[in-house]
Amino acid sequence: MKKKNSLLKDYKKTIKNYIKFLPLNFFVYILDLLVFASLVSIFITNRLVEIESLSWVIISLCLYTIFRFSFLNWFQKNKYYKKILVYDFQGKVGDGDMVLKREVSYNSISFWVVLIVINLSTAVIVNYEVSTFLTNQKYMLAITNTSLNMLLLPSFLSSFQQIGQIDKSVASNYINLVKDQYFSNKDLFENCEFEDNYLNLKFTKSDLTSKNGLFIFVDKDIFNQADIAELYEINKTILNTYKNIWENYYTFLKKKNEIKVSKVKLQTQYWIERIYDHIFIDFFNV
Repeated sequence: MKKKNSLLKDYKKTIKNYIKFLPLNFFVYILDLLVFASLVSIFITNRLVEIESLSWVIISLCLYTIFRFSFLNWFQKNKYYKKILVYDFQGKVGDGDMVLKREVSYNSISFWVVLIVINLSTAVIVNYEVSTFLTNQKYMLAITNTSLNMLLLPSFLSSFQQIGQIDKSVASNYINLVKDQYFSNKDLFENCEFEDNYLNLKFTKSDLTSKNGLFIFVDKDIFNQADIAELYEINKTILNTYKNIWENYYTFLKKKNEIKVSKVKLQTQYWIERIYDHIFIDFFNV
């Protein structure tokens, strides 16, 4: 039991070093929750007092929530309030400084479930309110119902697509090529070399390559030898970052199969594994 708890505790602490909190996204998320809580409170109150002005407030809040939800989904602006920050450091080339950062977006299923529940409940509330409050205003009722149908259907479809956003074929290739073979890939990063101009990384004992853009492209026609040497050190630092993460990932996968965890701890174990997965799905060109 002590070994099990220690494993999850240590890796949870390690993984948190790669999680970047996004205050603005979190503020927007909390604002959504507060607006929804206000909407439900006013809706319940209006069932007791039946005040016309409250009905307009309810409809206004519903339209705001639905429009915002739909608009952001159409343009894929609904973002989780956390990101994976693989590396973030400054490098010096010649007389200039370079800020080097690699961020990986990922979605929390619970985050999207909350948004879907909020907007589904909002749709029910606004339909009820409109059908009772605008009974004698047929044109307004027709416009409202049509608008709701146009906004909500594509938006909900987009939300469900966001939940399963990783392309199945890519995820399958990653699992088949890398994850399910982790025992044979323990020394994966010991057998790799940079392609020409450091465009990407090639693994010499397999057909794996890294994606372009993870390392700094070195144009030998632009940089002098001193700058090229500095860029090489920066790329080496990035490579060592991924190498260390891979070693931690390998050890975690090996140990997690040796220890059985409770259903409560299983969620933590799954979360840790998925963060590693996101890092290397972003890294490998599969």
